[in-house]
Amino acid sequence: MSPEIQRDLFLYAQKRIKQKKWLYYHLVVMILGIICCFVFNKFLNYAPQYNWYAWVATIWILLWLFHAFNVFVTHRFMGPEWEKRQMDSLVAKQQARVEALQQKIDDKVDGTSTENTNE
Repeated sequence: MSPEIQRDLFLYAQKRIKQKKWLYYHLVVMILGIICCFVFNKFLNYAPQYNWYAWVATIWILLWLFHAFNVFVTHRFMGPEWEKRQMDSLVAKQQARVEALQQKIDDKVDGTSTENTNE
């Protein structure tokens, strides 16, 4: 395996580890936050007439699930191979546009140069 490929694999592994680390960090903060909200609501009687901690917990859990989906599902389908294909596709489109513009410029230059020689 070439050193460039090894480096890319290493960087990809580092990126994935960081993503998973932040996901687990988010999980711990979420659990502690929900527990604190529950304690404030039920034991410290902060607006005890409402179960507002349940709304906080529901929203936070949904956000964490979205984060987990992003890390484990979306990234699997839109990983480095997908990024490379997209990059190659966009570069090819850009090159085609540049070539088309260059052709227009060449045609214009050729058209003006032939007009000048006819005069």
